[in-house]
Amino acid sequence: MRGTAWSALLAALMALLAIPVGALAAGPTITEYQGLTVGSQPVGLDAGPDGNLWFTEPGTSRVARITPSGTVTEYPILTSGGRPEGIGAGPDGNLWFAEQSGNRIGRVTTTGTVTEYTVPTTSSGPLDITNGHDGYLYFSENSSGRIGRVTPGPTPSVTDFATGLIGPDGLVAGPDGNLWVAEPGAGKIAKVSTTGTLVAQYTVGAGPIDITVGSDGALWFTEASANRIGRITTTGSFTDFAIPTASSQPVAIAAGPDGALWFTESAAARIGRITIAGSISDWPTPTASSLPEDVVPGPDGRMWVAEAGANKITASTMLPAPPAPPAPPASTQPSAGQAAPAPGGQTQSPPGDPPATPVTLTISSTSVAVTKRGDALIEASCPLTVMQGCAGTIALRLAASSPKHRRGVASRCARGCRVLGHGSYKLVAGGHARVKVHIAHTARVFHGHQRVRATATVSTQGADGQPQVTTTPITLVQAAHHPPGR
Repeated sequence: MRGTAWSALLAALMALLAIPVGALAAGPTITEYQGLTVGSQPVGLDAGPDGNLWFTEPGTSRVARITPSGTVTEYPILTSGGRPEGIGAGPDGNLWFAEQSGNRIGRVTTTGTVTEYTVPTTSSGPLDITNGHDGYLYFSENSSGRIGRVTPGPTPSVTDFATGLIGPDGLVAGPDGNLWVAEPGAGKIAKVSTTGTLVAQYTVGAGPIDITVGSDGALWFTEASANRIGRITTTGSFTDFAIPTASSQPVAIAAGPDGALWFTESAAARIGRITIAGSISDWPTPTASSLPEDVVPGPDGRMWVAEAGANKITASTMLPAPPAPPAPPASTQPSAGQAAPAPGGQTQSPPGDPPATPVTLTISSTSVAVTKRGDALIEASCPLTVMQGCAGTIALRLAASSPKHRRGVASRCARGCRVLGHGSYKLVAGGHARVKVHIAHTARVFHGHQRVRATATVSTQGADGQPQVTTTPITLVQAAHHPPGR
């Protein structure tokens, strides 16, 4: 997301080197990967739809890909000195990045083809970019104080909105349907609608830079000047937590697959972790003065970090899982207050007992974008109360009760198109992921419409080993044709 510019040097032949560091005091195993062009200064980072990590190199005006095993491939952008910063995976199956100096938004396919689009406002300073829940991408304009929007698809377009923000930096699509934006110069977190309306601003600690959604549904952010990690609910309730390492300058933050938040400490060259209860741990990167910048969860279950100072990409394993609690002893006779056998061998809870927590995935957003490749990306999370984690499948089906145009869809899908597709998932307790379900016949499903009502059937295995099934109504949105302002 952020970096320090130096003129590009020609690439020397560098052997790809993985440096395992090992577990640090019961901490994660941290591995550094080399192989980047000298002076690249990697900053922005995100997981791509191809199973690799993609990152920006503002120092050499390139975007690059690294495989989970550490193989690096670099691609020059079209604007010399454009300084690509933030990067994010779009709903169209491509990666999109913000060029701070080039005043452009770039797109790179997973095969390395780069295209660029000019931002309407001159000298706007595009900085961070994020995927919305509505089929668009949104980006911050650090110099103009505006928020921009990208419409992906066959003929992409870029627009922006005047918001009155001061130096917007990191931004994320919140669970409430709004964009949440960090304003480091103003010391505020802003809530902005997807049409550019400033809904609210909240004064928080000094220097909020990056922001993300936690497994608890709150917004979590870094406070670089205050040396703290902040948390704010969608209604504006604010709390923050001090980082044990002094003057660490936290920069980027992301939700991990373990339900915790992971962040980078640029000045201290450390990687930190905070639970949703506020417990913080941190560990040094293998290279001193590495200037860790962006952090994201990778497809391999590790947290990946761009190190601008070390010119490396780092991957960190999760912490060792705590031992599972011992199983209660078996009993054939109910004790006082215990559930008693009911007729037919079923179990009834005594009056006043709360129902057991369902072991199932929670679908975070019922508006699901469908990429031009036919991939429905379902935002989902595993409740923290499910200690054994969530694993199973999601099946998408056309809704049984449908608007008038659905009859045409159903008649065209008589041979099984009504079951649109299946996807599998496996998350730890508190984990968050985007579950992909491929739809083979999108043209027949949408039939010229932009939205289609459907249901998502989540199947998983309960704690008792029995299958559990829940069904959630959703709306599939054809991302490339999603109309503005809706």
